[in-house]
Amino acid sequence: MKPGFDPLLQAYGGMMTCTGRAEDPPTFCGASINDKATGMFCTIGALAALRMRDKTGKGCLVDTSLFDSAVHWVEGRVNNYLASGEVPKRHGTGGAIIVPYQTFDTADRPLCWRPATTGCGHAAPKCSAIPNGDRSALRQERGAGEQQGRAAADESPTSCAPGAAPSGSTCSSAPACRAAR
Repeated sequence: MKPGFDPLLQAYGGMMTCTGRAEDPPTFCGASINDKATGMFCTIGALAALRMRDKTGKGCLVDTSLFDSAVHWVEGRVNNYLASGEVPKRHGTGGAIIVPYQTFDTADRPLCWRPATTGCGHAAPKCSAIPNGDRSALRQERGAGEQQGRAAADESPTSCAPGAAPSGSTCSSAPACRAAR
């Protein structure tokens, strides 16, 4: 067993090549994601071992690592590479497959906009007329929605109203801390 450090595993595991804009150098995630994920995976394993002991009278080995966690975060990119042979590109705040699915500047702060998402339990009608493959092709042509205007961001931290595209204001840590109280 060797010691590990989250930033090194973000680099070695490929996470830094996922984060940031294509023209920027590889970028660290803001949080120690591998440290946290490894702790969560260990906790899940320990709980599973306790359930196994309750059921069979025997425990089991819990084995995880920072590297396992690092690769966990990039599994979609790894699978895409194995299927296509192409190294996945970074898309800044956008997604690689769903377009538009990114953060846009507004008059007062960035707005995270997910109009192609139906995760709120209802369809997002603004993008339903354009098949996703066509929207992906528009990413380079028009900046995938950069023409959406510069209106002020919604005052609420998130919006999931029926008929509206899911969105959320991009805030610093201070508003998030206040909201968590």
